[in-house]
Amino acid sequence: MSYKRLLIIFLTIYLLVSLPDILGVGFVVIDWVPEASFFQKITGSVINGITENYIYKLAIAFAVTLFVFVIRRFR
Repeated sequence: MSYKRLLIIFLTIYLLVSLPDILGVGFVVIDWVPEASFFQKITGSVINGITENYIYKLAIAFAVTLFVFVIRRFR
């Protein structure tokens, strides 16, 4: 398995794990100032969702990628 494919798997798993945070599941909605545009709200929510608890997300994505690599290698 190539490193490019492993990187794609890693990034996909990281984004899937980040999806609940990006959508704001389990968190209080950020109180935006009235002048904030829709694009600013979306950008803020996405960046906050990706960076929130990033250590746990990195560990999960690494473990899943390693598991996929081992399974594909011995198959």
